[in-house]
Amino acid sequence: MNNLLNKCNADVFALLMDYKYKFPESGDRIIEILQRREYCYEMLGHEILSLSAILPKQTFDGKIYNLHLLFQCQPNSKMP
Repeated sequence: MNNLLNKCNADVFALLMDYKYKFPESGDRIIEILQRREYCYEMLGHEILSLSAILPKQTFDGKIYNLHLLFQCQPNSKMP
């Protein structure tokens, strides 16, 4: 299955794994969310907030129209 976890950029994936190491329970919840969804527009509001809470500003600026950049094939997801 092609889910959002598989589509994550390398830097987003590394941040997720680091967060999961530090906070296993909430890290597992975020990973579960990404495994359930195939497209970022399927994510619910509270799921987007959970994901954006752990990402630094230079990775995700919190603007919903930039959410898709986290799941595109590119070396990183630095905001323009």
